[in-house]
Amino acid sequence: MDVVFGTSPLALAVTSRLAASGPTALASKAAQLGPWLWRRCDPATAEGVHHALKGANRAVVVMDDDDEVAGLFTLLKPSSVTRGVLVLGPNTAAPKGLERLGNWSTVRIGATWGPQEPLVAAWAARIARGGGVWVPDLGELAIVSTLDAANAVAAALDVSGASWTLIGDDVVRLSDLATAIGEGLGVPARIWRAPLGLAAWRAGVPATAIRRWAPRTPSKPQRYTPGWTPPSLARRAAWLGDPAKFLQDAGKKKR
Repeated sequence: MDVVFGTSPLALAVTSRLAASGPTALASKAAQLGPWLWRRCDPATAEGVHHALKGANRAVVVMDDDDEVAGLFTLLKPSSVTRGVLVLGPNTAAPKGLERLGNWSTVRIGATWGPQEPLVAAWAARIARGGGVWVPDLGELAIVSTLDAANAVAAALDVSGASWTLIGDDVVRLSDLATAIGEGLGVPARIWRAPLGLAAWRAGVPATAIRRWAPRTPSKPQRYTPGWTPPSLARRAAWLGDPAKFLQDAGKKKR
């Protein structure tokens, strides 16, 4: 069994990807519904770590910039699981204790967009109903789809001691995301420019959930670690996920 520690949209994407291949548990402080088992765990204090790892032979730890995993890495040993992967942002410092885990790999991933992101889901739901979206400008962003990121993490679980980097190929803006969502739904996206705070309020998501994308791109991104070829990339086609879900929900609300 695989176990994934994390709460971010990327952690959910990784858990979904692994759950499609076999039994998988998500370990987090708050319950998250999905095609996986859920085990309560606090990586900061290590509460529940042993229970979370029960029966697991592989583990993934997905860190956001503000995630605290000190307790988890204090308890982890090379014998805890046969393979492990630590997922970090491009500029996030690795936690203490990682150096003891020779059977773990590290994957650094840039900013991600996918259906697990609250803003993507909010915009897709609104566009599917024929509504417009308020779009802020964060400048140019290098984006990885969550599907590509999750596939890279799954591939890293088959390797010990690797260090990979996955940064988006395209330089895009949030308006490109809104346009791509409309194209995927077959509904032209009506886009209105707005300040970040207003755009976040209209979408019903925290402004911090949008603002965090901007600084996650390193000044000189290294796309791939030399010697590693990533799995086949879906790129923009995976930003929306399954359009049928949003169109079906929109149809129900119109009745």
